[in-house]
Amino acid sequence: MRFCKLLYLLAMTASFVSCYSDLDQNVPSVVSEGQSLSISFESDRMLPQTVTTRISDPKTEEEKKINTLHIFFFGPGGEYLEGKYLEGYPQAGEQGGYCAPSQGATILKIDRSEGAFDKADSAKAATIVAVANVEEFTFPLEDGTRRPSNIKRLGDLEKFLYKPKNGVALGLPEEGMPMFGISRGNDLTTTTTNALTIEMKALMARIDLNVKLDSEEGSTGGLPRMQLVEWSVKNLPVQVPFVQPVDGTGALGENKKAIKSTSNQQITNRNGEMNLSFYMFENLQKKTGDYDYPDSVKVDEYQRYKPLIADVDNATCVELHSFYTTYNNYLYDATYTLYLGANHTDDFKVYRNRQYKNNITVKGITKVGNNPDHITLDARVNVTTDNPFFISILRERNHDAHFCITPMDVYMFEDKGEDDLVKMEVSIDAPDDHTWIRMEKVTAAQMEAGEAPNDKCLALGQDNPFHAGNGKRRYFTTNLLTDESELKNNTTMTLETHRDRIYFYIDENLTLEDRSVNIHFKYTGPDGSVKERDMLISQTHLLPVTIEEYYEPELLDGVWLGQGGRRTVTIYMEVVEEYLEHYDPLNEFGENVQIYSGLPWGNNGYIGNKTGIINLKYELTTEGMRLQWDWNDNWYDDCKATFETSHNWYQGLLVTNRIIYDFGQGEMNLNEQPESAAEYCYNRNKRNSDGSVADGNKKWFLPGIRQMERSLMKYYNQFPEFQGNFYWSSAAGEVENGSSGQSSVRARATKVNADGSYVNSGGGDGEGEEHYAYEKGKGGYALRTEKLRIRAFRNDLVPIE
Repeated sequence: MRFCKLLYLLAMTASFVSCYSDLDQNVPSVVSEGQSLSISFESDRMLPQTVTTRISDPKTEEEKKINTLHIFFFGPGGEYLEGKYLEGYPQAGEQGGYCAPSQGATILKIDRSEGAFDKADSAKAATIVAVANVEEFTFPLEDGTRRPSNIKRLGDLEKFLYKPKNGVALGLPEEGMPMFGISRGNDLTTTTTNALTIEMKALMARIDLNVKLDSEEGSTGGLPRMQLVEWSVKNLPVQVPFVQPVDGTGALGENKKAIKSTSNQQITNRNGEMNLSFYMFENLQKKTGDYDYPDSVKVDEYQRYKPLIADVDNATCVELHSFYTTYNNYLYDATYTLYLGANHTDDFKVYRNRQYKNNITVKGITKVGNNPDHITLDARVNVTTDNPFFISILRERNHDAHFCITPMDVYMFEDKGEDDLVKMEVSIDAPDDHTWIRMEKVTAAQMEAGEAPNDKCLALGQDNPFHAGNGKRRYFTTNLLTDESELKNNTTMTLETHRDRIYFYIDENLTLEDRSVNIHFKYTGPDGSVKERDMLISQTHLLPVTIEEYYEPELLDGVWLGQGGRRTVTIYMEVVEEYLEHYDPLNEFGENVQIYSGLPWGNNGYIGNKTGIINLKYELTTEGMRLQWDWNDNWYDDCKATFETSHNWYQGLLVTNRIIYDFGQGEMNLNEQPESAAEYCYNRNKRNSDGSVADGNKKWFLPGIRQMERSLMKYYNQFPEFQGNFYWSSAAGEVENGSSGQSSVRARATKVNADGSYVNSGGGDGEGEEHYAYEKGKGGYALRTEKLRIRAFRNDLVPIE
């Protein structure tokens, strides 16, 4: 038996009190229990709609309460069920078919004794319909029959559109939650049961919004801050059919309404939550079409495009009008538009009797205005401002310790005027003390034409106006910030046109402390007035990881002493996984080379016709100890002096360089996407002017398996992404047939478990291979085509210049 029916039995006695106050005491009281049928009406539970991961709340008492009831009885042909089975209710007519019990009644007791129904066969296949909590006079009664004049048969109810004359509001109607229930094929003449329960479904949905602020800029003195001024719900249906449509509501036409409500809620970054709730009639709308998402856009980014496929005239949306204050205390008037539905991407259906719980995280301002010339990063956000300029930059406080290139667009909204005074001067404070950051300008004309400021930069062509990455340097060269012919003197830039762009070039941070610099903006308006502001650019430091490694025997006076051994060394790990962030404000989440769901181990995952890339071993020669690659006896000495080892588990730098060498991945400009985990790490190296990396400058690498294990364990609690994700190492997997050698299709990955252990990534033949196979969820013996996560490492803190 269902729980709701058990509840009915427990509550029946109390319910009879309110019901019997309406009864003609002569009829129901003399009908024996075996000749009566009690029909109870109870609110069905509100179904949770999975919009987010939070579980739905149950209905409140006010949502469940039945204040008024209209009960209809129909025969199998849809006609009113004739008879005297309702004679105990003064409100019902003598012919039966309809009854409205008194206020608050939730049980109706009908007479089913012989002669109560004019047609017993019809009473054996009856349809019972109940409508609760609708406005008075929704069903005007005929004097003779005491039946509603606007309902002649069952079909009229099934087509009925409930449109309250008092209109709709954001709260529950004064009459209570409107409900509808229908039960078909009831045998009202049988004596096998004395009770029947009809579940009433709400005709409205409940919408809950929980808004948090989570900006990457961090929190400084209660900033960033979001203050909600008002919120609006648009395209609210003002009517609803009793029976749910099969294919959707269709166009609302004039049957819709927008409601605005004021608010004074306020939240600061990662502190507090704004909560909003309202009710609405069902609105089942379809998307206008499919959006052609860029290939590399992850599914969770689709929500940013949802307004672009919405039927803006019919789909219900919520607009949050707020004042948004950035971390550096600059105020913008921002509106966030949220289309409702079963998901955040392409569903626009709001069903009756459901609760939609939306957990919303605001990351900051990423769009200005509706003009397509403005930022188009997030279609949900519109910013209107009286500020004469807008500075668009995405990661000023979130730079990693490797070299970084960060674009910034400056929007100047005021006309230049007759004197052509409008300009923006951008300068680095104390540039002699901050030689690690310089900048280069790309004019708005160059951005629109897809041109570059010089031949050392990348031009994307006229087919890519105002495109992310246009004008960026081709390579971050070793002398980029130190040579006067490069960017050494670029400490002040003057922008004179709306949408001029600046690229900040930030050097490696080879200290063990974070660092920052202040960028000063001086804006001159058309009347000569000056506005000034500052922006802080920060960069983190590398994280040290101490490990043991093998080393070679010592050479003394031409004689090799000992057999080598192990020593303790320190390597250094990046803090930010670059592909998890979006760094160009012109990027629409699909073309940014830093956005991946992970990368394969090597080029297309394979080595080609090579069976493996290692083992490394030493050989004593007349020239000294030399590294040798087993598989073809070719020497590879580019990085021998950096790490001396005969074991690839610890030797990420040497193996990374070997992978790059074998796959031909040595050259990659700053707008290209790496094809492998090794190339992702290798691209952290500074380049020569031709794009190559000199032997002594090969510092960045994909760690060996032991190096990755030690790092994951040491920083497990600092990085949530370390908790449960596999990370690539540079080590190849063991050969599949169990003989010595390396696999040509597998490599080694690992993750740390909650108990501090790490997943073994061995391999081999038979049972061992089955036990370690990543695709079977059992280990880190992974196919090289798998796209797993990556951390880049540097071998020391010695500058390359």
